[in-house]
Parts: sequence; C-alpha cells; structure tokens
Amino acid sequence: MKKSIQKKPIKKRIEDALIAAGGKLEYHALLWQVFPLDEYPASYRNSSNGGPPGCAMAFGKALREMVDTKVIVDSWLDCGRTIHLRR
Repeated sequence: MKKSIQKKPIKKRIEDALIAAGGKLEYHALLWQVFPLDEYPASYRNSSNGGPPGCAMAFGKALREMVDTKVIVDSWLDCGRTIHLRR
C-alpha cells in the first residue's frame, strides 16, 4: 500500500481502500488495508483484557460513523461481513 494513504485520516483511508478494491471488501481484508501490519505493528499487539486489537476499536468507530452518514453499507452475508462503498 502506498505511504501517502497511510498519512490520511482513517475514514479517508477506508474510502481509498474500498475504491482501490472496486467498491467492496471483506471486513478483515479492509482492516488490514487500512492498518497494514508493517506500518502499525503495535496496533495489533495491544489489546485490553484479551479483547480485540487496538486498531479494531478505532476502525469500528469509523465504520459506524460512515454507515450513519451513508458513505458505506455494512452487510452481513453468509460468507461474512462485507463493507460496500455507497456510490
């Protein structure tokens, strides 16, 4: 992933990753695109009380806000959770 995407706010990184993937990505694939392990190693190691990694908390909040403003659609399909860009 390009370093220029990494310096953008999280919502912009989510939108850019979805555009690059053709408009939809599975939840975990999108998380890895927005928070690549080589750029954010601590975000995957640090969790509180055995919960999700730290990056998942910020990622989830950004997704909820983007769903509320109708930028994306968060779908639960048989194959898992998929995020779609609404355009």
